[in-house]
Amino acid sequence: MSPAKKKYVPIDCGYLDIIEHYATLRQPVEISYLLDDAEVKLTAVIKTWENTGEAEYMILRNGLRIRLDHIVSIDNKVSSGYCRINEKND
Repeated sequence: MSPAKKKYVPIDCGYLDIIEHYATLRQPVEISYLLDDAEVKLTAVIKTWENTGEAEYMILRNGLRIRLDHIVSIDNKVSSGYCRINEKND
């Protein structure tokens, strides 16, 4: 099942601190995330994050929204949410 169709799994609150840190810097950062069944890497500026009630999303300056439990890493800092996704698939 693709990650987009899975129920949202809240990420570790400490990882939100990492997202907020890079949003404050307003500098490009390498982001790796899951899109369908593939890992995508890009360099972008994190604008903010938001909670929609059903899931939480990182918002990039270019308007792209990435569900937080789909993030693999930001600046090579691996998301604990990514680990939980992989453990459930093993």
